[in-house]
Amino acid sequence: MSDERDPLEERLRAAMAASADDVTPRGDGLTNIRKHIAAKQTASLWYRFRTQWLAKPAFAAVSSVGVIAIGLTAAVGVGQVSAGQAPFGIGGDKSSSPAVTSTPTKTSPSSSKTTDEEPTHSDTSTTPTQTKTQRPPETVTVPVYNIVKGSSGYQLSQSSQQVTVKGSKQNRQEERAEGALQAIYDAGSGLERSGAGVWPAGTQLEDADLVGSTVKVMLSSAAGTAGNDSSAEAARAALKQVVYTALGATPTATTVQIYVGGTQISTFWGKLSVNSAGMQRGDPALTQPFNTVNAPSEGTTNLSPVTIKGHGAYDDSQANWEISRNGQVVNSGSVGTGTTAFTSWSHRVQLDPGTYQLTTYEQSDGTRQHVQTVTFTVSE
Repeated sequence: MSDERDPLEERLRAAMAASADDVTPRGDGLTNIRKHIAAKQTASLWYRFRTQWLAKPAFAAVSSVGVIAIGLTAAVGVGQVSAGQAPFGIGGDKSSSPAVTSTPTKTSPSSSKTTDEEPTHSDTSTTPTQTKTQRPPETVTVPVYNIVKGSSGYQLSQSSQQVTVKGSKQNRQEERAEGALQAIYDAGSGLERSGAGVWPAGTQLEDADLVGSTVKVMLSSAAGTAGNDSSAEAARAALKQVVYTALGATPTATTVQIYVGGTQISTFWGKLSVNSAGMQRGDPALTQPFNTVNAPSEGTTNLSPVTIKGHGAYDDSQANWEISRNGQVVNSGSVGTGTTAFTSWSHRVQLDPGTYQLTTYEQSDGTRQHVQTVTFTVSE
């Protein structure tokens, strides 16, 4: 065997040795080499794990959830960090604060929403309390009814009165009623002028209250008796004066109750029955005729004796009647009623067959008042 070496091999060995002599190893070279080898081993293990397990569908779904959870955790972390920074315009000068562009982050419903503006708080402790504006006092014109006595009896005449009202709506209504009624019951000549002597001296208005739609008129105890005229007609004039004035001055009222000396009345001066629920303009005490013929009825045929009937209030407690035929009086008379208040009466009259006129009336001061006439026939 020959000891001679190949010249080409010798040249290669010499070149490699020369290159090795030029390399100077670092102090941590061995450590870096070991880290590099360990990283390759870890990568190799993950490659085998991914190839063998992640290829299966069930494990792939579970791993996806895990990846999403990691992503959400990272997103929340980013949001918390962003919230910790001072937003634009808060805690610093707008000109010196850097512009911040943030991407909105979706959070769960239970998390708080982070904004770039300072939240607005409602502080009612410093808000002034709003009070309802009260209407100022005002002067209004209300109707007042006065009693006037003429040739045909008592009548009402309307005048007016200015009243200053204030406060709530109800209070203003009550002051309207009080002002109008007070104009009737002014002391001295005022009462005589407005009441034509019907009201007794000392009659005064004590109060007027509005309860629902009813005006409660409170009069002094002196109003419980008649004045210069004690007739039913005078009583009606006085009662009508109160009702018309109270309702005219109080637009929201529909009925009137009258109290005398603190007690509600059921009759007025013993002449008129008063509805305790309250009186209206059309109440019978204010509208029923003072004399009415109830029988015989107009145009009827009757047998003799004929029964004549009537209803009314008569000053002298006498209901007067007269029967005539062809303009000639054939019979007349009167029936005592026993009262000057409203009451009913009747009388029987013997008559021959024919057609007659029945006239009933009240005799007052020598003249006939409240005359009523009907025509009827007596059969054979």
